[in-house]
Amino acid sequence: MPYGFPSGAQLKDWICKATEDEDWIGRELRDKLGIDHQEIKDFARTLRHSHINSIDAFLFRRPEFNGIGKFAIAAHICRLEITDRLDSTADNEHWYRLLWNKMVANAGNAKDVIRNQVRFVSFNYDRSLERFLFGAAKHTYGLSDEEAYIVSRSFGIIHVYGQVGVFHYVGDQGDARLYNEQVTAKALRIAADGIRLIPEERGDNSQFKLARNWLDWAEKVCFLGFGFDPTNCDNLGLCSVLDWNVDKKKPLPRIFASTFHFTAEEIEQARKQACGTHPWTYRSADNVMTLRELGVLA
Repeated sequence: MPYGFPSGAQLKDWICKATEDEDWIGRELRDKLGIDHQEIKDFARTLRHSHINSIDAFLFRRPEFNGIGKFAIAAHICRLEITDRLDSTADNEHWYRLLWNKMVANAGNAKDVIRNQVRFVSFNYDRSLERFLFGAAKHTYGLSDEEAYIVSRSFGIIHVYGQVGVFHYVGDQGDARLYNEQVTAKALRIAADGIRLIPEERGDNSQFKLARNWLDWAEKVCFLGFGFDPTNCDNLGLCSVLDWNVDKKKPLPRIFASTFHFTAEEIEQARKQACGTHPWTYRSADNVMTLRELGVLA
């Protein structure tokens, strides 16, 4: 959310309003994709009256709306991919900036910085992290676009439920699109095609398998801005990884978490969902303060 993207509840509310009122999303769906006006209205009305907090959770239960739902999600997120926000976010919210400064502290050149042993498992559809790392690498080390792109891709980043197109600096092609707020019909189709909704992708897909390999490899695991939805936790499978390590007498990673605005009971339930019987260290703080106070990046 520090980079201008909504929470799940905000995304649902904004999509409802935009499609019900025939706002810009409705016009994009109708004019650029030829989706019937009445179909758009029916989708918006049903989503609003469901009172489900997130559109993803709604589509899990109403898969007949998956097509229009994907396009609505893609249209909204694409319009929010604004590069300037990655430069203007305040330091006290900008955890990408905090992370980058830790990564480059002892890295005199681009080859040094890619030696950082860090991986990212994202449940989000936007590519703000990829775009930030691309721009930061380019300007920190005076790299060409191609060189900066190679550096940004050297840090493992997976989007377990897909993304609004693979990030690229060249243009909209294949399954890749630029990071910008311009929504052409082509860009919108690329973005929507890149989204994999929860009913379509369970925890046995290749992205989750790779995520579990990374969890098994990691010495530290940190949850940031995560809602600890039971389905997402089950698909991620950290509990199984930890149990397997115990059985094999392997060292366990240290688990950290931000639990911003969680109650005490919700924090305990989140721990059980994510870690099972295993302990974690948490802070009821935003991402930046969680990283700083817990020494995750030390």
